[in-house]
Amino acid sequence: MLICSTQAYGQNLGDYRSIANGNFNNPGIWEVYDGTNWQSAILKPDRNHDAYIENPHRVTLTGNEELRSLYLNRDVDAGEKINLNGFELHLYGSLNGYTGNTNPPSSVAAAGAFNPNNWIGNSVDSRIIFRGASRTIIRAGWWSALSTNSRYTVIFDPDPGAELTIERPFKANRFIIRSGKVIQKVFGEDECASFSFNTNTTVFGLGPYGELIVEPNATLETECSSGITFRSASGNVPSALFDLQEGGNLILLGNNPQINASDIRYEGAVYYSAQSGNQQFISATMPSAMIQNTYRHIYFENNAIKILPNTLDLLGNLTFLGGGNVVDNFTTLRFLGNNNQWVSGLELDLTEIEVNKPGGILFLEQNLRVKTNFSMINGTVDFMDNSLFLNTELSGTYQFLGGSWRNLLELHYHGLPANLTATNASFPFEDRYEEGIRMFQLLGNHSSAGNLLRIRYHQLPNVDWDPNFDDNDGSPILYKLNSHFEFEGNLSGTENLELRISADELIVVDVLDLRVVGEGIPAAGNHFPGLDQGVLWARRTVNFDQLMGTSATVGSTGIFSILPLTWLDFEAKQEEGYIQISWKTAQEKNKEKFILRKSEDGIDNFKVLAEIPSYGPSEKPQSYVYQDLSPIIYAQTYYQLEYIDDHGEGDSSHIIRARIHSPSSNLEKFMLYPNPYLGGDIKIQAPKTYLISTSKLLVYSFGGTSISEIHLGNSGWEEKLKELPKGKYLVILKDRSQQIPFIWIKK
Repeated sequence: MLICSTQAYGQNLGDYRSIANGNFNNPGIWEVYDGTNWQSAILKPDRNHDAYIENPHRVTLTGNEELRSLYLNRDVDAGEKINLNGFELHLYGSLNGYTGNTNPPSSVAAAGAFNPNNWIGNSVDSRIIFRGASRTIIRAGWWSALSTNSRYTVIFDPDPGAELTIERPFKANRFIIRSGKVIQKVFGEDECASFSFNTNTTVFGLGPYGELIVEPNATLETECSSGITFRSASGNVPSALFDLQEGGNLILLGNNPQINASDIRYEGAVYYSAQSGNQQFISATMPSAMIQNTYRHIYFENNAIKILPNTLDLLGNLTFLGGGNVVDNFTTLRFLGNNNQWVSGLELDLTEIEVNKPGGILFLEQNLRVKTNFSMINGTVDFMDNSLFLNTELSGTYQFLGGSWRNLLELHYHGLPANLTATNASFPFEDRYEEGIRMFQLLGNHSSAGNLLRIRYHQLPNVDWDPNFDDNDGSPILYKLNSHFEFEGNLSGTENLELRISADELIVVDVLDLRVVGEGIPAAGNHFPGLDQGVLWARRTVNFDQLMGTSATVGSTGIFSILPLTWLDFEAKQEEGYIQISWKTAQEKNKEKFILRKSEDGIDNFKVLAEIPSYGPSEKPQSYVYQDLSPIIYAQTYYQLEYIDDHGEGDSSHIIRARIHSPSSNLEKFMLYPNPYLGGDIKIQAPKTYLISTSKLLVYSFGGTSISEIHLGNSGWEEKLKELPKGKYLVILKDRSQQIPFIWIKK
């Protein structure tokens, strides 16, 4: 738009004007106003002076220069006015166009910057840089974007915290907001002081062109809806790039903000800050413009109602600072990326949500509500003791493929499916005290579809080592976790389902020891044998008539079955024909070596497997790998590390169990049965690696007192067991090189 004015404008004491073509640093092309007349200049102008470049003069830079304000004559025949020549012109005032001339003073008039020539600069490397304090740098009536062929870059680099205001459209080849805040104003009937770009298609092509960049610690605040940035409004051509860099800020005050660029990047923070009405997310109107739905950080503030888009991908934080409601618009919100993310000040209640985070944690300061579909694909969600409400409109699905839930107070699962699978009925609660994921699963078909299941996970420290109750099949429960699940809802039915709770990060000597148990009583339903699928499962068969109003947790009938692991980055897993042990140290000082110990089919038979030298002192993490090439005989194989410093002192790691997927076929275990023993013959089962005739049984009280040593090669060993008083015993099968513990109950 061409802005003209008849307002006369006078010069001030010390202002400069051109009197000839020439170089900027040549005083001979300048005159200085003394308050009455123009006098020959002795020095070139600097940041303390305004400069007028008259028609038909051209001023050329031969180095970087400074001015307060620059005034360019925009008469039709004015021609090229200032050739920046690849250098920088720093402005501490404003950039202006004018008509008329400065003789006599006060005879110039404000005018929009219409000039079809290459009247500023001569390349993208030529730069006008706005510096200094807060002010208006493009004033109403003194500029327009009709300088269609200028070739230069504009950089906004004022003092920290300073605000530069633009009241009329501005055209260049590139705009860079480097510091402070640039305020883009609306004028007339909702016209925008747009950032637009050179329209010379012969030089710069027909398609998208021009860049608007907001660098770290800088801010663009725009009052505009349409016309924030583009290449050509009349040609319907977008710019090439809008780049909000990490650490930069974009504040949107318009209700329908539009950014027309073919490449849009929101790596910084976007503020939706309209004061009233409904504020939409950023859109575009030009055919080849990009609709960017991926944001780093989003903030909501001020009183307008904020309308979410249909699709929103978030890599950072979502923060509500107050004001109007944030409204679902059949929105699918996806939390992505490797960084920690926070949802603050806002209880999300959206149509669809997906969590797919390869790294980092999603923190939710309030409840999370999902109307239809919720996909848990990867990553950790920390609910911060809030609740999760799934499928509240009863028309969606829950999908679990991976990840975990930390500090989730309660799950409300509306519209429970009739066919429960590992995909739609796996709930990955993290155990804050014993570590690991306490995955809860329900599997099977039922007749109470569409109703509500509520699961509350009570997180309590420690393990109960003496629960003092038997399961409903008579098996004594020797240990259980104090943390437990509670089940409520309006579900009913007698169809048996399989209930599972994982024993992740718990040492389990025998998976068959695992039980789903209640709080001081048997859990609802009946015991179902534990299962090792890489994940260790305690299992139960139960129906909803039995389950509602009860509790469940992981328990065990074996003495060593539940022991928490606390050391990070120490694991052993089966590879092709061997077990690979790997560990990582956070830092090492005065460490000489690591001693790796191994115990098979129990944790009471550790022997030195190898000594591994330390890599030496380091303040950074160091990783180690050792391959145990011995035959894989036992499914329960354990390892422990001890590091020794150069003074001979050491400390041991926790014990880990190797993850063995397909051990050798001759695996067996030690058993005394019947167990519990009520009378009759006593039988023994031992692994093939034991020679019974040379083995013995070591019998201990449950408190650890040695009671008897029974040699199996002698007759009468069975009678000695029968003579024991009623009670719980730790019985160890031992030969020359091996031993296996077993809990035996005599009633």
